[in-house]
Amino acid sequence: MEYLVHRPGVKAGAPSSPPALETGGSHPELAGVWDMNAGVENLPEILDTLNAAQSRVRFAEVLAAVPPGLVSQAKSVRQWSRTIGKGLGAATGAPPAENVWAHDFLPQAQLVAQDLGLDFVVGLTGSMVAFVEHGAKHWNYFTWSDGRSVSVISCYQVREFAREAGRTFEAAVGHLIVAEILAQRNPDIVYHPEDRGCLFDFTGVRQNLVLGLRKMIVEPACLRTLAEPWRPVGNAWMKALREYEGETGG
Repeated sequence: MEYLVHRPGVKAGAPSSPPALETGGSHPELAGVWDMNAGVENLPEILDTLNAAQSRVRFAEVLAAVPPGLVSQAKSVRQWSRTIGKGLGAATGAPPAENVWAHDFLPQAQLVAQDLGLDFVVGLTGSMVAFVEHGAKHWNYFTWSDGRSVSVISCYQVREFAREAGRTFEAAVGHLIVAEILAQRNPDIVYHPEDRGCLFDFTGVRQNLVLGLRKMIVEPACLRTLAEPWRPVGNAWMKALREYEGETGG
């Protein structure tokens, strides 16, 4: 597993000898996965598994200091929740400390991407995700992205959902990661509101993630919305995740 260590203000050199793509002759895009406070014990192993399945994206684990405000988010989320007209806890049944404010992550992720030469930065948090999009406020989400290169993924309750689905925690996290990468590079992807066990279920009810983890597939209709070069990548990732056993702890 490749590790990328971020030192503020120090730009990394070009990644060392990345493998060329099987077609096109260009280098793969580099995706840095940054576990801020999610506790994904076997993250290097699942990233190696995703790398071995294809050659279009190369994953590396980012080791970087996490600014305190990025994970001790209760104050900023409470302030934001007051703009809704009632406390976030009252609105959702979850205390504010269980949501991270996604927009606080964006500038730090952009800095890490710039300094390390990354095409993607995926941040893993132990909280749910709150954000504003098109003027609407959202909370208790699994993911948020800027639509270009930065994503935040919630691992809150994912260990329990993975156990119920008969999957490892790491495979479940990998499932969420590859969905974000595919969505970032395929703007025609639409997360469908019906949860059918597809990678692109909207999963408005968090518990419904279990169905997606059990099946670990991209439905044919969704696969067709991917650009042609990404279709075998999506299928390869799903196959690798279905077959991944890892360590079934926790």
